Amino acid sequence: MSRPRSRDWLKRHDADPFVRQSRAQGYRARSVYKLIELDEKLKIFRRGGYVLDLGAAPGSWSQYAASRVTGSGKVVAVDRLPIAPISGVSIIQADICAPDIIETLGLELAERKVDVLISDMAPDITGISVADAAAFSEIADAVRDLSRTMLILGGIMVFKVFEGLESQAIAKEFSTSFTALRRYKPKASLGRSRELYFIGSGFRL
Repeated sequence: MSRPRSRDWLKRHDADPFVRQSRAQGYRARSVYKLIELDEKLKIFRRGGYVLDLGAAPGSWSQYAASRVTGSGKVVAVDRLPIAPISGVSIIQADICAPDIIETLGLELAERKVDVLISDMAPDITGISVADAAAFSEIADAVRDLSRTMLILGGIMVFKVFEGLESQAIAKEFSTSFTALRRYKPKASLGRSRELYFIGSGFRL
């Protein structure tokens, strides 16, 4: 990124009201307000619930989830990148596509399944549609497999997708595992972004 573009990006970033709010409230990223809005509308979390946060770095979603499941609840955050400690959150540095990830999660959760699975992951976008779709499909496959293994019956999933990156096929695939699959674009999503969220409720085998 050139220096003028870097300065322009930093200026827009610092002026973003969600960035300012996240700094004031101690959250690590503005993306937390997407999850907060989804939770306020759809009642995703409950006190004492177990939550699995995939692709969690830098940790703002886990911060919020931990505040909602206080008490006997538990949040497990997973990412290939290191995550600084978060109160009430167990952190696993691992690739969700790794062959031993289910075993690793089982040990951390003492074989208990989770009430909610959340994912705000995205591939590194190259602009090459075939490559980007393949990269995102790999993430979607991993999230789908983990949701089928780790969610309790009746559980909830929140998963970020991008319009145009196999989103229709992904919706069709996920819909077989939930009694309802909603699509939602929170206000904190940038207007130019193609991202939206699938919220699956009523997980079923």
